[in-house]
Amino acid sequence: MDWTDLQQTIAKTVTYTGIGLHTGEDVKMTCLPAPEDTGICFRRVDLPQKPMIKVSPMNIVSTKRCTSIGSIEENWYIHTIEHLMAAISMTGIDNLIVELDAGEPPVTDGSAVVFMDLFKEAGLIKQSKKRRVIKITEPIFVRDNDATLVALPYDGLRISYTLSYNHPVIGTQYVDYEINSEVFLKEIAPARTFGFCPGG
Repeated sequence: MDWTDLQQTIAKTVTYTGIGLHTGEDVKMTCLPAPEDTGICFRRVDLPQKPMIKVSPMNIVSTKRCTSIGSIEENWYIHTIEHLMAAISMTGIDNLIVELDAGEPPVTDGSAVVFMDLFKEAGLIKQSKKRRVIKITEPIFVRDNDATLVALPYDGLRISYTLSYNHPVIGTQYVDYEINSEVFLKEIAPARTFGFCPGG
């Protein structure tokens, strides 16, 4: 069996505490190993029913200033998961339960580096089931107002991105990366969330 095709989870539970970027709330995040085919799930342990939700495009409730998942009907959410999810993906974790006692993961230093270090501390274990892989076999094009996303068949992962922001410090920027775990850790994980002071 090709071990690179097997699902993985973390080898031990790890915890990190900090504050949420948008809520400013103190938060404790605990990452736990999970069985095969669990996927990446978030659990709000601060709420009475301790609800849990799987990360899926169907469970995204907002992308305004951050990516939020949750339940509109039950009025509970988990905001700003993108840096943590990037670290989970590039570490090669398939199955994980992330417990939070607030509505956001910790912002750490505004980057994904702390999460990468946390998963390195936890270590990985191979599981018995194969990964389910989604392969792009034909061009996919999506446009929403002034945002455009194009996915093309490719042997690997290459991302080209243009940001045009109406601010003199940021302006228009372009990057193009052939991404693997080493490139991610060196070039992308240290990138930090930016914000503006009132009036600026």
